[in-house]
Amino acid sequence: MSDVLDLVEMLGRRSQPISVSAAAVSLGLPKSSCHRLLTLLVAKGYVERVEGKLYRLVRPVGLGGLTPFQSKLAGIAEPILAAAALRSGVSSFLTVLLGSGCLRYIVKKLPAGQEMVYDRDISRDREPSLVASGKCLLAYGSAADTKEAEAIRAAGLVVNLEGVMEGASGVAAPIFSVSGECLAAVNLAGPRSRFSGRSLDTIIAECRTTADAITAHLAESAEGAAS
Repeated sequence: MSDVLDLVEMLGRRSQPISVSAAAVSLGLPKSSCHRLLTLLVAKGYVERVEGKLYRLVRPVGLGGLTPFQSKLAGIAEPILAAAALRSGVSSFLTVLLGSGCLRYIVKKLPAGQEMVYDRDISRDREPSLVASGKCLLAYGSAADTKEAEAIRAAGLVVNLEGVMEGASGVAAPIFSVSGECLAAVNLAGPRSRFSGRSLDTIIAECRTTADAITAHLAESAEGAAS
């Protein structure tokens, strides 16, 4: 049972499909065992086979429609994002890319005591290229070889002053695994009037700090599980 959960978590962390051989190496399983588990997940509708020999997660499992890993990540990130919303005065979100290529918001924290608050319906998935956190995640994907992606990786963050929603702006920064894989992104968003001058500098610094804090807590969690 633990092997199949480990496989689902690994697939849930990936934005690109994976081969049986690569999945087996990643999990330390025999190739035949990994193929059997993938075949089971395909039959149950949780995984799909693409391009003949690659696999990707298409139906999340776990609490609230999240994979076990995403549920764990949300639990780690929630108090950190709440503190970020309080300090910055803008809304904070945690986002991931699904195997389908869509963007999913898995945590939302709104700032208290603000006259104007940017809210967002996180019950539906979105096209990642249209929002700051999606652009951030795409920039760290295996197929990210555009000039925009290179610029994002060089800066380590995305600033989007002209959001999809009129009058809104956002900043996003990546969250990494111990091995350096981009797993998710932090997004701080709010009214465009907040994103200028020193306020923008403060929000950018807060976004970086928040993403780094979640990355550090994930590393501590991984070390604790290994010991």
